[in-house]
Amino acid sequence: MHVAEPDRIAMVQEKLDPGNFRFTDTDNMHLTLVFLGDILDQRAHQICEILEKSGFDDLVVKPARIIGLPSNKNARVVALVAENEHLPEYHDRICKSLHFHDDRKFIPHITIARARKPMNIERWLGSVGELGEQLFLERPTLYRSTLTQRGPIHEKIC
Repeated sequence: MHVAEPDRIAMVQEKLDPGNFRFTDTDNMHLTLVFLGDILDQRAHQICEILEKSGFDDLVVKPARIIGLPSNKNARVVALVAENEHLPEYHDRICKSLHFHDDRKFIPHITIARARKPMNIERWLGSVGELGEQLFLERPTLYRSTLTQRGPIHEKIC
């Protein structure tokens, strides 16, 4: 789900040391409902049809906290956790529609930075209060992610 107001999240990025992190470009900020990995074009077409018929809406989410993934003490990714009662439902409905089993615990998050090397980020885990009470996310869409030397490039498929 694309973040409609990514410049607000950039304020959180400013607290991180640019020598230790590569920041997510504001054009690429999104919340991943389901990570599918590599898929064929035919499968992408099927997914687009499912998303078109899904009835999913834009959502308002609450910025909850900053976390490191896979953990705060060994973070490769710095993420903003978002809360909304519909996010787990959206995740489950997409998985069910695609006959996709996701073994990982669903943590609705927006990647804001990637660590240049695994690191302890606990000193950067301050308040996200300056983001306000809500962020707007556009309805679920399918993106292709291409990894480059400069970081991932996200291309909207549908």
